[in-house]
Amino acid sequence: MKTAPSITRREFIAGTSALLLSGDLVKADDSRPTEDLDGLGKLAIQGGEKAVRKAAQKPKRWGDPELAQFTEMLKQDSLIYWKAPQTTLLVKRFQEHVPLKYVMNCSSGTAALHIAVATAGIAPGDEVITSSFTDIGTVIGILFQ
Repeated sequence: MKTAPSITRREFIAGTSALLLSGDLVKADDSRPTEDLDGLGKLAIQGGEKAVRKAAQKPKRWGDPELAQFTEMLKQDSLIYWKAPQTTLLVKRFQEHVPLKYVMNCSSGTAALHIAVATAGIAPGDEVITSSFTDIGTVIGILFQ
C-alpha cells in the first residue's frame, strides 16, 4: 500500500521556485579579481582588453535594382501578388529554366503544401503520411483540405 506523499507537487514547485529566486537575489562579491581559467586577464567591463574592438558595419540592405523594383511595386493599384507584374515575370522566368506546363506561385511553404494536397485530390478519410516532429505549417494544409 502506498503512503501519501508528505509534500504535494504544488508545494514542491512553490518551494523550489522560491529557493531559486532567493539565489538570484544574493549579490555576488565583485571585489575579487576576475581571471579566466587560461589566465588571459580581466574582462573588458573590468578594464581588460575588449574582444571586439570595432563595431560591425551594417550591410547594405538592397541595391539600386532592388530599390527600383520595390518602387515600381508600390506604384501598382493593388499589392495582391498573385497576378502582379513581378510575380508573372517570376513564373515566366521559372518556366524558362524548368519547362513545366503548369506553375503556381505561393506565398509560403505552407501555401505550397495546401496547393499540393488539393492538386493530389486528397479528400476526407484519405491517409496522408508526414513527419511526426514538424511545424504546424506541414499539417495545416492537410487538415484544411
